Amino acid sequence: MKVFLVSVFLLLCSAPVGAQSTILIDADSTLGFAPSPDHSATFGTPAVPVLTSYRAEFFLRSQVVSGVPSGTPAITVDLGKPAPVSGTITSAPLKPMVQPNIEYVGFVLAVGSGGVSPRSNATDPFGYAAAPRGVTGAAVVP
Repeated sequence: MKVFLVSVFLLLCSAPVGAQSTILIDADSTLGFAPSPDHSATFGTPAVPVLTSYRAEFFLRSQVVSGVPSGTPAITVDLGKPAPVSGTITSAPLKPMVQPNIEYVGFVLAVGSGGVSPRSNATDPFGYAAAPRGVTGAAVVP
């Protein structure tokens, strides 16, 4: 299983996105990130969770310059609030979330009753190629 990690200490976007190679994802590729420090925090009585879910935002590679996105995300996915395993939260497979032949850059946000966190650092650019189109006009040439 391939996991793309997003956090301050995991998979930093140290070079401009345009200079990075595109990671080719497959059916097992997922988005991984460190949980928010508020993952299990509550507030008030009765206790209300500070963090209710995580959200992934996927921008077109051309919308992200030096790790900073512009415009609106091409795709937004509610990741729910999965439990961390060994300090990492792993999403469902990425491939069904995105379209083929498009390069994306992803960000993760924490969502709660008080609002939405700033975006995480950017992932490396990623995507996958669609299967080639079929051949037409095949014939035997004598």
